[in-house]
Amino acid sequence: MTTKALNRANASQEVLFEVDLPKTAFITSFSIEIEGRIYVSEVREKEQARQQYESAVSSGQTAGLVKASGRNMEKFSVSVNIAPQSRVTFTLTYEELLKRRLGSYEIMIGVRPKQLVQNFEIVVDIYEPNGIAFVDVNSTFITNELLPLVEKTVTDKKAHVYFSPTLDQQKKCSACEETLIDGDLIIKYDVNHPQDIGEIQTREALMTILSELDEDDYFGLVTFDDTIESWKPFLSKATPENVTEAKEFVETIEARHLTDINKGLMYAVEMLTSEKSDFFPDMSMIILLTDGRPSAGEQDLSKIQENVRSAINGSMSLFCLGFGYDVDYGLLDTLAKQNDGLARRVYEASDAVLQLQGFYDEVATPLLLEVNLNYPGNAVTDLTQSHFRQFFKGSEIVVAGRLQELETDTIQTQVSAQGLEDQFVIGGLAITEEWDSVFPDQEYVFGDFTERLWAYLTIQQLLDKRETCSPEDKENITAEALDLSLRYNFVTPLTSMVVTKPETEDDEDETLIADKLTEEQREDITEPVDGDPHFIIELPDQNDALCFNIDEKPGTIFNLVKDPLTGIVVNGQIIGDKKLIPGSKMHTYFGRFGIVHEKLGIRLMVSTKEISVSEDGKQLDFSWTNNKTLNGLNMDLQVIKDRSLTVTLKNSVKFLIILHKIWKKHPYHQDYLGFYTLDSHLFSSNVHGLLGQFYHGVKFEVSDLFPGMDPDKQDANMFVKGHKLTVTRGWKRDFRQDVKNGENVPCWFIHNNGTGLLDGVHTDYIVSDTSTTRLLKIEVQSVKVDCKVTSRFAHTVMTTKALNKANVSQEVSFEVELPKTSFITNFSMEIDGKTYTGEVKEKEKAKEQYQKAVASGQTAGLVKASGRKMEKFSVSVNIVADIYEPQGIAFVDAYGTFMTNELLPLVEKTVTDKKAHVSFSPTLDQQRKCTECEGTLIDGDFFIKYDVNRPHDIGDIQIVNGYFVHFFAPANLPRVPKMVVFVIDNSLSMVGNKMAQTREALVTILGELPEEDYFAIIVFSSYFVVWRPHLSKATQENVKAAQEYVKTIEVFGSTELHNAVIHGVEMLYEERRNGTAPKNMVMMIILLTDGEPNKYPRSLPEIQESIRNANDGNITIFSLAFGNDANYGFLDTLSKQNNGLVRRIYEDSDAPLQLAVVKLDVHFRYPDNTVNSLTKSHFKQLYNGSEIMVAGRLNDLNDIDSFAFEVFAQGFDNNFEVKGQASTQKWETIFPDEEYIFGDFTERLWAYLTIQELLNKKDKGTPEEKGNATNEALSLSLKYNFVTPLTSMVVTKPKDETKSDTFIADKLTEEERGKPQRYGYAPIQASYPKTYVPPTYYVDGDPHFVLELPDQNDALCFNIDDKPGTIFNLVRDPRTGIVVNGQTIGDKKVIPGNKINTYFGRFGIIHEKFGIRLMVSTKEISVSEKGKQAKLFWTDTATVKGPNMDLQVIKGRSLTVTLRNSVKFLIILHKVWQKHPYHQDYLGFYTLDSHLFSSNVHGLLGQFYHGLQFEVSEPFPGKDPNKPDALMFVKGKELVVTRGWQRDFRQDVKNGENVPCWFIHNNGTGLLDGVYKDYIVSGLFKTI
Repeated sequence: MTTKALNRANASQEVLFEVDLPKTAFITSFSIEIEGRIYVSEVREKEQARQQYESAVSSGQTAGLVKASGRNMEKFSVSVNIAPQSRVTFTLTYEELLKRRLGSYEIMIGVRPKQLVQNFEIVVDIYEPNGIAFVDVNSTFITNELLPLVEKTVTDKKAHVYFSPTLDQQKKCSACEETLIDGDLIIKYDVNHPQDIGEIQTREALMTILSELDEDDYFGLVTFDDTIESWKPFLSKATPENVTEAKEFVETIEARHLTDINKGLMYAVEMLTSEKSDFFPDMSMIILLTDGRPSAGEQDLSKIQENVRSAINGSMSLFCLGFGYDVDYGLLDTLAKQNDGLARRVYEASDAVLQLQGFYDEVATPLLLEVNLNYPGNAVTDLTQSHFRQFFKGSEIVVAGRLQELETDTIQTQVSAQGLEDQFVIGGLAITEEWDSVFPDQEYVFGDFTERLWAYLTIQQLLDKRETCSPEDKENITAEALDLSLRYNFVTPLTSMVVTKPETEDDEDETLIADKLTEEQREDITEPVDGDPHFIIELPDQNDALCFNIDEKPGTIFNLVKDPLTGIVVNGQIIGDKKLIPGSKMHTYFGRFGIVHEKLGIRLMVSTKEISVSEDGKQLDFSWTNNKTLNGLNMDLQVIKDRSLTVTLKNSVKFLIILHKIWKKHPYHQDYLGFYTLDSHLFSSNVHGLLGQFYHGVKFEVSDLFPGMDPDKQDANMFVKGHKLTVTRGWKRDFRQDVKNGENVPCWFIHNNGTGLLDGVHTDYIVSDTSTTRLLKIEVQSVKVDCKVTSRFAHTVMTTKALNKANVSQEVSFEVELPKTSFITNFSMEIDGKTYTGEVKEKEKAKEQYQKAVASGQTAGLVKASGRKMEKFSVSVNIVADIYEPQGIAFVDAYGTFMTNELLPLVEKTVTDKKAHVSFSPTLDQQRKCTECEGTLIDGDFFIKYDVNRPHDIGDIQIVNGYFVHFFAPANLPRVPKMVVFVIDNSLSMVGNKMAQTREALVTILGELPEEDYFAIIVFSSYFVVWRPHLSKATQENVKAAQEYVKTIEVFGSTELHNAVIHGVEMLYEERRNGTAPKNMVMMIILLTDGEPNKYPRSLPEIQESIRNANDGNITIFSLAFGNDANYGFLDTLSKQNNGLVRRIYEDSDAPLQLAVVKLDVHFRYPDNTVNSLTKSHFKQLYNGSEIMVAGRLNDLNDIDSFAFEVFAQGFDNNFEVKGQASTQKWETIFPDEEYIFGDFTERLWAYLTIQELLNKKDKGTPEEKGNATNEALSLSLKYNFVTPLTSMVVTKPKDETKSDTFIADKLTEEERGKPQRYGYAPIQASYPKTYVPPTYYVDGDPHFVLELPDQNDALCFNIDDKPGTIFNLVRDPRTGIVVNGQTIGDKKVIPGNKINTYFGRFGIIHEKFGIRLMVSTKEISVSEKGKQAKLFWTDTATVKGPNMDLQVIKGRSLTVTLRNSVKFLIILHKVWQKHPYHQDYLGFYTLDSHLFSSNVHGLLGQFYHGLQFEVSEPFPGKDPNKPDALMFVKGKELVVTRGWQRDFRQDVKNGENVPCWFIHNNGTGLLDGVYKDYIVSGLFKTI
């Protein structure tokens, strides 16, 4: 490979040469030529090269390492500094023997120039004297345009492949500078093979492999952990019946804990040996698949190898598949080589099944056994391997050697082997030929290739032999392989290539080392801390490492890792030297580590003396003095005596702790520990801590080197996290392989305790104990929950007092979980004696105040949905509840989800006739999870359940201060039988978990139907299907039949809800008319759906009206909205219009369905001249166990002492009617204990009920009725200080003496839960926690690009100014195959004095894998799917559901595009008056599910889909006095940005909703990767 580069700049620059090499290749030569001077590489023995390398890196130089970069390739990289206007030429030569696999040879050439290349050329010449059978050329980057450029010429024995695109042909688009050439060119070919002598993710994979067994094969299945389980104790013929049965066994295989490899293999050997007979002529093999090290039974690796080797004794082959990087690959490699097999690592990726299957395909068809290739001993010497255990179909055997005498013209050869039925023997005569005769075309041949091929094979086989021989032989074999590697200039695992890298005239030359890694050395990213706390962040993606020290007094405990999502915490305590070395500073090291897994209940303490582990309350202690393996339910530990401890957490990460032993009598030093994280990628993105914050990488740039304070170590400028730091080139040591001496790791050293690299400063990570799970910054001194309940109306006050013990200002969060049916009435903050109180305002006025605040960079705290029953606004710890019920209390239960046996006695409960008192106040020690730790047990919900005495049928009426409340819940009423029709959505959107849970829930509900009920089932998608044409009585037989039917429901089609519900209504009315069911039964429909119904041919209001008319008020419709996709507003209105209710069902829901009705049509009547402002007094049903409340006001408090009332209801057998007299009583008579009462509670209860009913009423009725209900509810909300969906609470949050932040507390409706909330900008971290809100990325207006980033509580925006007609790539995801392009349009004409405004007027959406093309313009929508064309227009509402894409058009407004199992886009049409002199219609584009794109997604919008890290300084005055500016640090750049706002038109197409954002100037320069012109494409459907 040859690369030539020219530095056109006027300054010296680094040029990088980077090549991907096949892993089986050996580098043989590398050179650099600069201005006529050539620097040539030299292959040296590894240890000598390493010494030269370490001497170089200590002075700040770098290494070009061949290292793992994928399954098939490894990377060679070198960078050189070249002078202005200078040329450099890199030349790399490598050699490999192509292996025949599955009937072909493969040449893989990695081509990733990363820029356009003037002269780009790939030339491949193949010469095969036997003749070439075929040649195929493929590539991971070839497009339809590039395909014709691949020239392929094949003759009898020669093949020529040529690929040389011009500069323009390399471009991604005609106007951009990015290259298409980025991937691998793959050439596959085979040779002609004469017929005679020749030429000299586990379960899924098993299922596939079993299917491909030949019926003549025999097979067995053995699974092992610390016990053995086999499918059958003997081998079985691969008949279809046996294969099917084996697959069923495979389905039952579950992962367990321990790993007894020795026992598993010995069992398999015994099974094969016992079956040996004439039917099995030694064509036996074992395929071992494992992902771990032996942890049970025999664990001595050498003994396992010897046991297996002795048991097999050459009678069968062992193939080993090592899954992932945790596996002991060295053990498997040796096992396989000792037993005529091979080992392969299976990578944990999405195609792991294909890897396993591909490996099996290679070894599935053995054709010959015990293959011997014989040559006369007097003619041939130095023969490579000539005996092979098997010969597999599609493979090839290669033997090479040297002739003793050049005069020999012929060699007698013989091949003998064992076939399935006969002995295979064939002989022949090999005749020497002249070179010119064999290879007539010299240009196809490179040098002494046959000799080099012999050397290549010999070295490979010697390296393999080293693993299987005795120690004394190993030394000789190693020396021989090393000698050949040096003689033939091969970079092998025994040698390194030393390259002299030229520098400028003033600098010394730099030494680079190219190393060849063994498969066992390929590893994951590592973040260790070891030594005088030396923190090291190795970043293989950047081919570099960072390091820093922490200097703090001994005894300090640091938080190293904290991951709130996984529950994993690691803390470490430092120790010092025994005494200070005279003249030196105190050295500190880590002496104790605490590892906590909160979710799994694990606590592990590791010191230099002992290891203590606690799991689920069980404690175990052991020391470093013995080898030990402990396998628990959730954690495995492996101790290697006095050396290391490996900690493996179940389905999670692995840590390595190394013990450094110091001579006990050392005058200064003592034993210490090192800590290494081996699987950092398995942590969540929320992980933090001194080490954890780097687990998902850190981006940095380093400038040119310059002399530092230490003459042996150079300094440089580093740009990281918005900071510019001076760093020093040095090295730290990695002790994993060599505990005594360690291995040098060159790194950039960050001074001052990592300041600038760390988030915050190192003291922020100090904690109080090794087992604490949080950083102790703010001390919560008291938490009190005071709940008073009077006549069912609960008034709760939560008070938290906190103290900031730090010496700096800090944020303190107040977070409370509220019941969704509650209204906030007050919030206040007292800070150093000054109180800040919340004020309830009309929502629109509060919103104006809020937007004014956020425009200046302030923030908002919202009350919003966080679960099924609770909203987020703090934690409850100490609780006092007082209950007073004038009727008398029947029972009180109190319990918590966090209660333990120790906490249970702390719940104090006192119950008298009418009063109850519950208190729970644990001490600090009682709150702890354990005596030594700071973690609290108090984490969950505290429940108090009670009921009142119900002595009379009339219920209980309380009259206080002119208001009354009537509680009605008569006891022991007979239930009313019901007729219920279940209407179930089985459209495609219900696929997976939703449908499975629906089936499960229906089976349960059906099983609980009383026998006197009648029921039916309707399933609907594009059309509806009825289980039976009539309702069935809920007999045992009918219920069982229905349950079996439910289990068969599958998903397909769209959502035709209307017709299914109408049919349910008709079935119920028909049942009543026919009289087959008893009269007076309750009729109800239970509708379950997860999506939005088809809107064609009826709109949503038309569907509601049609169902309401058909129902005519006699049937109750309950709607269950499944998940957040459901149109909750539509279902809510539908249910309310039909006397029912809607419930959102979460996908993990366990909520029971309440169906037991005891009364129908319940009416409460009160005298009109006595009572006014009555709440709802007519109820369609009364359910068993529930209660009806009616409240109202008395007309004249002075004149009325009592009033009559009556309750009338319809029962099943007879009607229910009671009458009574309500009498006023003095306050002190009803409520003698004032401390149990909170203010004017009856009046507030009336207001609460009235507001709730008005809010329900505003969703029904005429527009005028809705307006009146809204106004009345708003008036009451403001009067009684309730935060309802119509009001907001405005809180002024103090920031400092001169500034304050405005906070808004909003009450969301159920329909609003889960929708994106708007956030302002906070220069400090937001105080109020947020539930996950998916980010939204969109472009709308004069292309205004907006990136909403809820994780950072902020948004960014930028404009693109280019001429109309330009087409931009917005989204491009090569993995999913999704591409979105957009074309701009301009105004009809330019407004005088203004610049031209541009908007998006057309979008093209492509899904390459589904064959979808969608064109959306302001006039029409054109869709093509797999060749079928369709057109839609904005003038109609329409829904189209296809196999891979759903489209939903709302007339003149929006188009929603949903791709199957993938993302959703929203395109909004902005209609402009047709006669407008300047403007015209335009489109907006919104991405709703950006997290579903792959990590490779890019484009103007797509590059931000997986978030963006940035920091913003305090705002300062800008050019516009109303818009402050600030400095933003993003992608290593410092930008001046302006606070402004853009509009989000999703909810309001006409006016939009303001989105505050930081505006990036100059077409997004600095924020975008590259510049905006890089994203211009030539066509609307261009995919590149």
